[in-house]
Amino acid sequence: MVRANMVFTACPTVCPIMTPNMREIQDYAIENDIDMKFISFSLDPEK
Repeated sequence: MVRANMVFTACPTVCPIMTPNMREIQDYAIENDIDMKFISFSLDPEK
């Protein structure tokens, strides 16, 4: 299973919160032997 999230690299509000949250989910998956991959896409090509 693959989980993806989209972020703006210069987003000052919600984006900095999303990355640690995704890390927590990833850690949980690893600890519970859940086969899951994570990928983030930047939607701010000018930055």
